[in-house]
Amino acid sequence: MSDGALSFYHDRFVRTRMSKFTYGTFTSTRFNPAAPDHQQRLHNVFTGVEGDKLIKDSFSVILPKVCLFSFVIALC
Repeated sequence: MSDGALSFYHDRFVRTRMSKFTYGTFTSTRFNPAAPDHQQRLHNVFTGVEGDKLIKDSFSVILPKVCLFSFVIALC
């Protein structure tokens, strides 16, 4: 158990927490030929099962670094 969680449990002193890392997952993103960063990743484009073009190994952020969040809402 982390120290911040333990402190929050015992005395409710900690109201919000700040993420030290960016959390996310690797996924496939729909290819947009007008986007410059998609043009740079043409070597990662493939055709999906439904026939649309996708870019493999795109990172989808769930919680950005240095995002303040409480146990109720995120303050990003």
